[in-house]
Amino acid sequence: MAAEMLEIADETENDTVLVTNKDGSTYERTDHARVSRAALRVDTRKWLMARMSPRKYGDRVAHEHDRNGNPLPRALIVVRSTADPSAGSKAAGREQHEGD
Repeated sequence: MAAEMLEIADETENDTVLVTNKDGSTYERTDHARVSRAALRVDTRKWLMARMSPRKYGDRVAHEHDRNGNPLPRALIVVRSTADPSAGSKAAGREQHEGD
C-alpha cells in the first residue's frame, strides 16, 4: 500500500489543464480538484493502514510527566486567524490553552 501511495503522490500528469481565453490564447492552470482528490486518496490509505496496523502506522501518544509522576503544565497555544478582524471574526488574535 505504501508503494501505491507513492505512485499517487508522484503522478502529476493531469494536474494541470489547458485553458483557452476569449481571444484564443491558451494558458496552463492547476486542476485543484484533481490534486485534492489525489491527496484524499493518499490520506484514505494512511487512515486504513493506521487501522489495520495501529502499532506500526497509528498515531503516537506521548504521556509527559515530571520526575514525580505529575503531568506537565499545558502549553500556551496562540491561535491566529487569517480572517479579516473587521469582519467580526472572534477568533482573530485569540489566545487559547491547549484543550480549550
